[in-house]
Amino acid sequence: MIRTFGKMTALALALSSSTFITGCGKNSTTVESPSSTGTVDFALQVAGGGQIDTASYQITGPNNFTKNGTINVSQSNTLTATIGGLPAGTGFQITIQATTTDGSTSCGGSKMFNVTAGQTVSVQVPLACHEAPRTGSVVVNGTLNICPTIDGISANPAEANVGAPIALAVTAHDSDAAPQALGYAWSGNGGTFANGNTASPSFTCNTPGMTTVTVTVSDGDPACPATMNAQINCTVADRTPGTYVAGDFHNHTTCSDGTISMEKLIKKATDTVETPWGLDWFVQAGHGGNGNRNCQLVEDASLTTPLYPFISGLSPNTTWEASGVTPQGDVSGTTPNRNMWRWQSIQQFQYPLVEYFNALKNLPLFIGIESVVAGHEHSSMSVITGQIPAALDTAVLPTTPNGTAMLPAGSPYAPIGNANNLAQWEYCFDRADTDLSRGAANQYDCSVMGRPNAADPIWNATGHKLVSTNGTTGHAKTLEALRWLNEKSPNESYYVPAHLERAGQFNPNGNNGYNVESLRDFNNVAPKIAFGMETQPGHGASANRGEYQVLRQTINGVPTDSVGGTTFGGTGVYGAIVGGVWDALLGEGRNFWFFASSDWHNRGNFGPDDRRTTQDFFPGEYQRNYALVRNGSDKLRPQTIVDGLRTGNNFGTQGQLIDRLSFVACSGKSDGQVAEIAANGAMNKTVLNVAGCATMGEKLKVAANTDVVIGVAVRDPAGPNFSPYTFTNPSLAQIGMNVPLNMPVLDHVDLISGLVTGYADPNNLAQYAGAWPANTAWLQADGTTTGLGSVPAAAKNLSTGVLRTFNGAGATPWTKVTSFVDGTTFLVMTYRIPAVAASEYVRVRGSNMPAAVPFETGTNGEPLADVYTNANDTSRLRIPCLTPHSASSQFDGCPDHLAVATTPTTGTGQTNPISGQKAVSFDVAAWSDLWFYGNPVYIEVAGSTPVAGVQ
Repeated sequence: MIRTFGKMTALALALSSSTFITGCGKNSTTVESPSSTGTVDFALQVAGGGQIDTASYQITGPNNFTKNGTINVSQSNTLTATIGGLPAGTGFQITIQATTTDGSTSCGGSKMFNVTAGQTVSVQVPLACHEAPRTGSVVVNGTLNICPTIDGISANPAEANVGAPIALAVTAHDSDAAPQALGYAWSGNGGTFANGNTASPSFTCNTPGMTTVTVTVSDGDPACPATMNAQINCTVADRTPGTYVAGDFHNHTTCSDGTISMEKLIKKATDTVETPWGLDWFVQAGHGGNGNRNCQLVEDASLTTPLYPFISGLSPNTTWEASGVTPQGDVSGTTPNRNMWRWQSIQQFQYPLVEYFNALKNLPLFIGIESVVAGHEHSSMSVITGQIPAALDTAVLPTTPNGTAMLPAGSPYAPIGNANNLAQWEYCFDRADTDLSRGAANQYDCSVMGRPNAADPIWNATGHKLVSTNGTTGHAKTLEALRWLNEKSPNESYYVPAHLERAGQFNPNGNNGYNVESLRDFNNVAPKIAFGMETQPGHGASANRGEYQVLRQTINGVPTDSVGGTTFGGTGVYGAIVGGVWDALLGEGRNFWFFASSDWHNRGNFGPDDRRTTQDFFPGEYQRNYALVRNGSDKLRPQTIVDGLRTGNNFGTQGQLIDRLSFVACSGKSDGQVAEIAANGAMNKTVLNVAGCATMGEKLKVAANTDVVIGVAVRDPAGPNFSPYTFTNPSLAQIGMNVPLNMPVLDHVDLISGLVTGYADPNNLAQYAGAWPANTAWLQADGTTTGLGSVPAAAKNLSTGVLRTFNGAGATPWTKVTSFVDGTTFLVMTYRIPAVAASEYVRVRGSNMPAAVPFETGTNGEPLADVYTNANDTSRLRIPCLTPHSASSQFDGCPDHLAVATTPTTGTGQTNPISGQKAVSFDVAAWSDLWFYGNPVYIEVAGSTPVAGVQ
């Protein structure tokens, strides 16, 4: 039999009075013993293991008794041995030894027992078995390293709004301070670390939700770093509630080159009864420089107020001197028509009047300027520091003029606030202000902190200001103007280039227009101030829409167009062309927004109260900016309005095509949820504060390959708009549509997107600078364009395109939803962008013009050049106006002032198919072709290009 074993075996012994020993196994024996001796029985029981064939034993006892022997167990399952011949006595010990046949294991054990004569005593002997060593050993001389231990981690606070920093800290120790000093490494998703290799970094959330930050502490030994986690809750801040409110910041009175008083313009812009296009907020702005007319005088008694009465024999065209006011500073002109510098009229007359009307009518009014820009053309701007203070809310307005300052000699109202900063800026930096008197008693100093100032070659020591001489030095002066605003009023000012394509490309030797690098320079120097462009210009009813014109002027002997040659659907080429200048700027990730204006001056061939116009629309009548102003339960104030414009949460619209827009991008939400978010925002004229969503002027931060859902909701208001014309839209009549001019219908909405690739390097001119092609290099003789292929790389973004076009029917229809707020109809649409892999932006536009309307839209619904409706060149007019008006009205049919188409006189060989007919032109052209534009939502993808311009 094979004997196997584990780590321990046992030998059972029995002491017996018998005279023989019984052994189990192949060698059982019987030994005769005298009766005076005893016996011992034992059995060897083993468990699985190696093989044992024999076991040896030795018994010792008193009086030097010894007995040795072996037991053969090779054929036994158990072993019982009776060993006789043991003398009676006490203190016996038996020792057992056994070794496996392969020598790998040896067992041994011993046990004490006593022997009684004539009896057998059983004894259990425990055996311990030991395997022989199987491996060798090596002597290693090493060093001992005690690993670092993290004692604690903290996040203060553990919950913070997206964009807010959280202070992190870890405490750790390393008992042996070896082999290196402790190092720290922080990691985590959903935010960014500052000083992430220190024990006390900061973490800024960029994605709402719970996120885990992990710190790893190491002493340089890769075998024993220590880690610990902390949980942080990134939340969406409860933002002050806001409402979309309509306004205008570019218009004119007789203070500059307008035709009506400030009082009349304020009434026209804000009234909701007599002129029902009243705006929610209004900035009265005219050109910088000077003027000789007293714009605080009123036209008639209907405009009389206690402090600004109508005075017979005086009007807003009466000069300052003729009305008893003395111009100050280095005045120009001859008495009684000497000019007043704009700094004086703002400071002493215009601001007091605006503050008075702000309080009298409880309307959000303040003062701005359409600056004549050094090195360029014009810009809409303001400095609201000091204007309309909160103390005005509780002030009691006087009912009689201020002291002896009776009209017309001076301002009849003593203001609580002031526009001193705006007046000083105008003196210092407006190109048309050549006064060197330092603002007379004001003693202005135009220095900018940390700049050359008096060391600048164009500094004038007498006037304490820079004096530009051409486009290049003028541009440098304008950058100083922005630095001055950064220093004096960084949050209280804005600077938006106006009708920026109108005067042509930038001219380094003159003062003309803007190239893309001009806009980049402005935004680089003052991103919180120079945050957009007025690319949907006023003058919408002029002979050339926006006053943009082919061969508008001559620069250095070269005939020069407005940039683009004309507008496109009433919008300049920089904003209207998909993939053009605006998209180039958005593709950098800049905060650079789209704005519209009225640029009111006059009605052209008609008086200011006539509904017809061959020049301008009143503020709010045709174009308006809808800005989200977060004023909560407070009244609208200049600061919250400027803040609203700065955010870019603004859309511009013509002809009341829409009056509500909600535009959002969301992650982690279904199409239905996003549709509901957009619809609810539009119905309530606001933006919902929803985690995981962003709106116009904001950025949505997502992980790579995240689906993003775009939501759009608009309201095309029912009923007539502000157009006085009730006859069929002649542009749509070309394609058989019978839609009255005063009842426009939104036809389609385009979603447009492009990639974000980062800011252009100013040192790389091919990437940073480039003029839009001039003349026929862009706009060809037939009114078509050469396309983006001729545009320099710096002025375009070829990744931009139309993502989706929505309309009322077809493959991508919108959904009509009835508002639970007022029962009106909203149009709601969504689009899912799957697995966004790179940072991009999405923007929105829409029109009442379907695709492929002759001379209005292209085959994809894009706006065509407005040369076909511009009356400056009647040979290009192509859309007939065929509805006759009645004898009693100019508004129920094509009015008499429309231009008549003519045959080209050039040698082109072309004919005009509508020659001799009234053509769509002037105000009818504007009311026929309507567009709206919304500002972009950015999508910043983790690991892709950051959208650096938007926080």
